[in-house]
Amino acid sequence: GVKGATLLAPAFRPLPVGSIKPLGWLKKQLQIQADGLSGHLSLFWGLVANSSWIGGISDQNPPQYAPYWLNGFVPLTFQLQDTNLLSQVHKYINYALLHQTEDGWLGLDKDRSGTMYWGRYPMLLALLQYYQANSTDTRVIPAVMKFLHETHHRMFEVPLDHWLDIS
Repeated sequence: GVKGATLLAPAFRPLPVGSIKPLGWLKKQLQIQADGLSGHLSLFWGLVANSSWIGGISDQNPPQYAPYWLNGFVPLTFQLQDTNLLSQVHKYINYALLHQTEDGWLGLDKDRSGTMYWGRYPMLLALLQYYQANSTDTRVIPAVMKFLHETHHRMFEVPLDHWLDIS
């Protein structure tokens, strides 16, 4: 059986966000991405530009569009070290951290259905990538831990919706 078996070390390990400085072709491709849709989405698409994650009203249920965008935009920004992109990232990250509820919830707290968890996990990924690239921001890990504790508590009251349940 498997009991007592030792796991093999992974052949590859992820590198922290921002630990590689792109050059040549890769840097050009990342810059094309930043100069295109990725770098401008928060400037024109209402579901991100007017997101509830920055105090807007466009994506209240589920509040997932800005977190999905940030999940890719945060690493792009820190790879390029572009100050304009960094200001966009800081706007969303700061708002999310400054508006965390006392009990630890991130984002709007209007939905009490089993789908309320959905948009928060891409935001957690974005926050953790942000922290990897900017570990001087000591707010991130306590905020993530506080949110996970609150999520654990809430799942006893409101479990995942049936379509999210993979058991």
